[in-house]
Amino acid sequence: MTPSEIVVAFWEDGWNKHDETALDRYCTEGCIMHFRNHSVRLLSPDGRAILQRWISAFPDIRCTVDDVITQDNRVAVRLTFQGTHKGKFRDWSPTSRPFRFSQMAFARVEEGRIAELWEDYDELGLWQQLGRGLVSASR
Repeated sequence: MTPSEIVVAFWEDGWNKHDETALDRYCTEGCIMHFRNHSVRLLSPDGRAILQRWISAFPDIRCTVDDVITQDNRVAVRLTFQGTHKGKFRDWSPTSRPFRFSQMAFARVEEGRIAELWEDYDELGLWQQLGRGLVSASR
């Protein structure tokens, strides 16, 4: 598989198929994900819990890979996530509200697996859609 195929398969299998074994198939043992000034090893219990928490809170979560740009072993993807808030997320009770947000992710692939991943998503947009964020004064 090419680096872009590996990264797209990671999103498709992990998020759309809710397949937690995707981490083992597509990530190196030491794969680190960076997000919101944090870093976590994806194959650690804390890293694995990220996917589990999202699937539990949003059981119908789906992502669409909108764009893929590859340079050597680096892959940039623009994603759109959507679903419905049906389970506890953070300390928020389910709202049954639908959501849709965008995410940018950048991966470094080594020897056929993701070795490092950087993510940034529209967290404020998600909060607003779930009734938890600030509402813009301009409409």
